[in-house]
Amino acid sequence: MALSSPVAAEEYPNALAERDETKRLEPTSAWNLEYGEARCRLARWFGDESEPHLLVFEQSAPRRRFDLTIAGPLLTRFQRVDAFQIGMERDEAMDEVDRFGRSELEGVGRAIVIGGHNIGPDLERGTLRAAGIDLDEAGSIDRVVISERRVTLSFETGNMRSPFEALNACTSEMLRRWGLDPAQHQS
Repeated sequence: MALSSPVAAEEYPNALAERDETKRLEPTSAWNLEYGEARCRLARWFGDESEPHLLVFEQSAPRRRFDLTIAGPLLTRFQRVDAFQIGMERDEAMDEVDRFGRSELEGVGRAIVIGGHNIGPDLERGTLRAAGIDLDEAGSIDRVVISERRVTLSFETGNMRSPFEALNACTSEMLRRWGLDPAQHQS
């Protein structure tokens, strides 16, 4: 994933979400957390019954990075581009994504899959950090915005601190089930 070059104010998620032409998708369900054997999934529905959209955050261990699947009928345009922008944190500029998967989810529609995405500033290799998603950074997220030249979608998630805290708890519990001590893996 490559970062954007110098940014203008409209290249921040909240500014893009406020534009008239942006399609804002409100949640239609609560967050659902699935404790899987080898993966934790945090998912929520957005849009309406005629055009349901789905956001899914997935992790297979407590770490900063997560996989993100975004699906729904308005993702058709994103299936045809080589790159698009994504932004979550209100104080961080949009990132350019040029490596992603394309898929189709039965009953939902087109999907894009972003592997290994993280929030917060990039850290130098070897920097010690707590395991799991940084909850202070998660507290600066109110939405997930994706944009390409003709289409901008804003998934109005609400504050992500509590949902990501639950996802972190799930991955820690997964370690416990594997016979590992989560406290030993906190950095």
